[in-house]
Amino acid sequence: MSKTLERREKLREALILAAERGIEAGGLTGLKTRELAREIGVANGAVYNLVEDMDELILRVGSRTLARLDAALSEAESRGPAVPADMLVRIALAYCDFAAENLQLWRALFEHRMAPGKDLPEWAIGEQMNMFRHIHRPLAWHGGARARAKADRGAAGSVAERGRDYRHGDGHRADPKA
Repeated sequence: MSKTLERREKLREALILAAERGIEAGGLTGLKTRELAREIGVANGAVYNLVEDMDELILRVGSRTLARLDAALSEAESRGPAVPADMLVRIALAYCDFAAENLQLWRALFEHRMAPGKDLPEWAIGEQMNMFRHIHRPLAWHGGARARAKADRGAAGSVAERGRDYRHGDGHRADPKA
């Protein structure tokens, strides 16, 4: 990787971390590109050389938040016996703990809305839908043989397929005929 690309990637990571700190401190409403640019030592316009727009920046922060939530839920799953009801309780408690400990970042996952007419990127949809695997498998085990067969085909994939119609992040289908 060239030095220019390395520097750009380091600045991009610094920008995402600065945005994460900004959201932690004041939620989405406190996030300003001018302040972020100053924090990482670039001109205001240079922010848009690192990310396409504020939507992408917020989604990248959300990606980091989801990765940390994913790790917390995975840890909760493995902490005790694989009894479906017990596992669901552990997952629910871990989710609540995570939300309480990371309130502004957790809220940002639900409060952010894409710019009008802009679709949610496939990578973001995939990351969001992948989180359902934590509850799908114990629910499938709890639900019987039919549900277990569906789980064996891949919980994350089947949920992700159903989620592909949701692009705007507001719970409305992108295609009203679908």
